[in-house]
Amino acid sequence: MASGSVDQTIIIWNTNDGSIKRKLTSHKSAINALTVLKNGDLASGSSDKSVIIWNTNDGSIRRELLGHTSVVYSLTVLQNGDLASGSGDKSIIIWNTNDGSIKTQLKGHTGGVYSLTVLPNGHLASGSYDNSIIIWNKNDDSIKRELTGHKGAVYSLTVLPDGNLASGSFDNSILVWNPYDPCW
Repeated sequence: MASGSVDQTIIIWNTNDGSIKRKLTSHKSAINALTVLKNGDLASGSSDKSVIIWNTNDGSIRRELLGHTSVVYSLTVLQNGDLASGSGDKSIIIWNTNDGSIKTQLKGHTGGVYSLTVLPNGHLASGSYDNSIIIWNKNDDSIKRELTGHKGAVYSLTVLPDGNLASGSFDNSILVWNPYDPCW
C-alpha cells in the first residue's frame, strides 16, 4: 500500500505489520494523487506541477513528467496502459508511460480537474471545479457527454459494480449517473 502526504513524501507500507517498507522523496510540494501502473510502477502527482513514475522495488525514479502549468490533482491509468493526469490548469494530459511523452492534451473544463476514472467501455470521466463531469471518447479524445447537476466542485469519481458512475461534490452530495444514457 502507498500513501502520499502534504509533507512531500510517499510511503510504501508493509500491510502485514504496518511498518514502512520505503519512503520516496523527490517532489517539492504536497502529493495529491497516486496510482499504480500496469507494470507495477507507482505514479504520483503533486502540487509542484509534476508527475513522477517510481520503481517501487528500489525507490528510484523512472521518469519525471512535466507538462502541466498548475497543480496535479488526479491520476488514472487508461485501459491501454497510458496515464491520464488532471490539473488545476483545466486540462488532462495523456502520457505514454513507456517514454514519458505527451500523447494528447484534453481541454473542455472551465475549472481545475480534480478527479479521473475510466469507465468499463474505456472512456475517461473527469470531474472538475466547474461542477461538471465530462465523458471523453476513447477513440478520438472528443467530448462525448457532459454531466451537470452538482452545485459544487466534483472532487471524486468512481465506477460502481453495475457500471454506473458515482460522483462526490463539494455541495455535500453524491450523484449516481448512467454514463451511457443518451439523456445526459
